[in-house]
Amino acid sequence: MNRLTIRLEPAHLGRVTVELRAEGNRLTVVFDAESSVAREALREGGKELVDILLDRGSRRWSQVEVKLAERESDQRQHETDKRREDTRQQRQRNGTDGRNGRSNRQR
Repeated sequence: MNRLTIRLEPAHLGRVTVELRAEGNRLTVVFDAESSVAREALREGGKELVDILLDRGSRRWSQVEVKLAERESDQRQHETDKRREDTRQQRQRNGTDGRNGRSNRQR
């Protein structure tokens, strides 16, 4: 596997790291960014980047994957969102409305 890491520090976006991993006909691009603005821009541009790489590198790459490195704060938010959704679903199954624990089933 070949690997190239690029580190950028644009003043308005904070540190951005781009890692390219090439193995055979597969290219993986992993972005990491400090700021939420940069992370959102990278998230939104990921599909376009895949299209460009497949189009321009069509002879070289048959598989291109673009990822946004998960940060600890993203992981914590994901876990919190999952717990909330699990709790909401459990309350729906139990027939409670979640506000006061009372059943919202008609009697």
